[in-house]
Amino acid sequence: MAGFPFDASDPGRQPWVIFCSEEAVRRELLDGASDFDPLTDPVAEGDKVIYWNPVTGASTSTTFAKLLAKPRYKATTTNRNLRTLQKIVG
Repeated sequence: MAGFPFDASDPGRQPWVIFCSEEAVRRELLDGASDFDPLTDPVAEGDKVIYWNPVTGASTSTTFAKLLAKPRYKATTTNRNLRTLQKIVG
């Protein structure tokens, strides 16, 4: 969580951590996101995770959201809000 490369305290953004059980899937998602607009759909590589920081309210409508929602990724990915993870860890 400490590696989150965006401003996690920005109230206009929703900070997400994407966990992937397979490295090939993580790579595929990162490669797919490389052409996305970094201002509206910021995605960054983390240590065994993907960091994503969409505008609040857009976490189901951005280009990366639509890529991540594809059925082939459901079994190998899970998304967690960074703020929720911070509360759990303490």
